[in-house]
Amino acid sequence: MALVGKHTSWLALIGTGLAFGGTLEVTIVDSAQNGRPTPARVYLTDAKGNFLRPEGVIAYERERFGFAERHFVPPSGRFRVELPEGSYFLEVEKGKEYIPVRRRVRVRAQGRTLIRIVLERWVDAVSLGWYSGDLHLHRPLRDTPTLMEAEDLNVTTPITRWRYANEPVRVDPDLDKYLAAAQPDAAYHISERRLFLVVNEELEPPEAAILTHGWTQPESELQYPLLRYAERARAHGAVVDSEKATNLELPVVAALGMCDVVGVANNHFWRTGWYSGPWGAWPGAMPIKRPVTCLGYALGGLDIYYALLAAGLRLGLSAGSANGVHPVPPGWSRVYVHLDEPLSAKAWLQALRAGRSFVTTGPLLILRVNGQLPGATLELAAFPAHLNVELELWSLEPVTDCELVIDGQPQRLRLERDPGRVHRYVRQYTVEMTGPGWIAARYLAEQKLGCTLAHTSPVWVLEQAGSFPVRQAAVHYLLDRVHHLRERLLAPQADDPWAKTVGATPELKAQALRMLDEAEQAYRERLRQPR
Repeated sequence: MALVGKHTSWLALIGTGLAFGGTLEVTIVDSAQNGRPTPARVYLTDAKGNFLRPEGVIAYERERFGFAERHFVPPSGRFRVELPEGSYFLEVEKGKEYIPVRRRVRVRAQGRTLIRIVLERWVDAVSLGWYSGDLHLHRPLRDTPTLMEAEDLNVTTPITRWRYANEPVRVDPDLDKYLAAAQPDAAYHISERRLFLVVNEELEPPEAAILTHGWTQPESELQYPLLRYAERARAHGAVVDSEKATNLELPVVAALGMCDVVGVANNHFWRTGWYSGPWGAWPGAMPIKRPVTCLGYALGGLDIYYALLAAGLRLGLSAGSANGVHPVPPGWSRVYVHLDEPLSAKAWLQALRAGRSFVTTGPLLILRVNGQLPGATLELAAFPAHLNVELELWSLEPVTDCELVIDGQPQRLRLERDPGRVHRYVRQYTVEMTGPGWIAARYLAEQKLGCTLAHTSPVWVLEQAGSFPVRQAAVHYLLDRVHHLRERLLAPQADDPWAKTVGATPELKAQALRMLDEAEQAYRERLRQPR
């Protein structure tokens, strides 16, 4: 029997006399896997838009701020549901690299309606050396292998230990079980193309969050302040991830080199919209004032990221959906990491930390500068210098251009369709660099209900034996953010949950103030570096 979603009950349908129908049986197959049935994300609605789901599936329903995400995943790739006679709308998606299928289905009375959905790849990123990941997943470990297959994710870091504000730590009930079954590096291997890291943590005071990936054993306590927690994570070899660029404490953690990657493609980007509310530095404490729109939010996060780079802080990019909390599918915001070797947890995390990556909510964006991928450092004998830039943008939807970003300044470039590969768009370009800096690429497009974002980590361009010239305006902005936090902590307002959390006891408040002092000193030292 079907479980009928919001607005309509099964008994109501019976009362109308419309419940006498038939059975819808759907099989989803992967053309790239010899037509074998495969898990995928399914949306099934009736003529009025009511969500329907069968039994025996992994169902997901979240609604926040007027946006909803309602889908299910059949673990076997098959599902069967009894429905009243009538017309239904079926959508099937499998991550970013398969062509979505959307179909009207007519269910006949007193019979079986058999549907076979064939999913076809339009691009295979692994064949290009890129392995996808969702670094912010709030789903049970027991469901993770099926969800990864359904979303075609190569790596995930399900948050198995999470502390919000001063609440107790939430722990996945199956953590010990999966840790015992994992490899010595605490990675659980599903196949040659898929693995997930078992021990991942989130420490989240209000308006700030640090994710840590790849612990081999659970940390004993998730304790504030964030900087000290990041130091402990680093000591254990974990990757430290500022879950959003607008993280209130990112300037502090980054100042002392205790952050590896920054989430510019994050849990504020949804399939059906975006989260517009204030969080951390957004929208009142941005380097540049941006409109309160999805595109404005995306640009605002990038402005902060560019300020960090301009201060000489070498940070790659990360991405995650926070599926399990927000109305968004797993992997909607995802990071792609380039490997020159077979997939392993160690290799993938090392490449992530090194910045050999791009992030996206849609297309794939690949940058090469003098043949080098993001994360590389080009050491030049002298400036000015001319560099060869190659751009590849893989998109299911037609595109015309993207942007090259040089030291934070975007330059729009026209793309050309590759006549040999229908979804590949390319451009070769020569850049003149007058001095040391960095180069990245980005794609931004406003949509009806949100926006699309893709961005590469930077390629660094330095002079041989030289240092990166720090941009003083960027350092002053970050220093001001540190000063603002100190003011909030010293004179907390009654409605300031961040100050209440990080200064919950005199000892904790003193630690947080020392942390802010260390960050201020680090930025003042950067102000004395060459411009």
